[in-house]
Amino acid sequence: DFNLFRKYETVIDPVSNELRLYRIGSNGNRTGETSGFVPDVEQKISGSGNILFLKGTVGEKLMNFCFDTAAETNVISSHSGKQVLNTLTITRRTTLKGAGKSTAEVLFGKMNDFSIENHKITGMETVITNLSALNETYDTHIDGILGGSFLEHGAVCVNFVKSRIGISFTKENQK
Repeated sequence: DFNLFRKYETVIDPVSNELRLYRIGSNGNRTGETSGFVPDVEQKISGSGNILFLKGTVGEKLMNFCFDTAAETNVISSHSGKQVLNTLTITRRTTLKGAGKSTAEVLFGKMNDFSIENHKITGMETVITNLSALNETYDTHIDGILGGSFLEHGAVCVNFVKSRIGISFTKENQK
């Protein structure tokens, strides 16, 4: 739940195992100390309640990703089309059992052609599954989820007042 963080600029740095909060004014600027956080990429975020969305590209297709700090791995919609799905390397498949007798096939693999702005990240762990229920829940089109597999590549700074997200990639992920 991001409501707690709306009055702060939030820096999530899983590589350093840190969460830093900076109080901000009504204009979105910090009111006190600075962090020295310099983003390699910055973009406008949109939100639906407590859900943040940002844009990324897979297989040269611009996609709408839900940003989820609690998700262990990334997710790509199984309805993304061949242009996207052909860039993924499937490593295994399994069947998940849901409520009642419902089951769903889930594919696990690597995302090989993801980029955000001009920064490319390859080899991210990814689950490929149907996101239709999530699209209905949030009443918007979601192509995928960026979670822990994305976060391990650098620090993320979120400023709700300015509706901006910045990403500072770890040096080994600079491309």
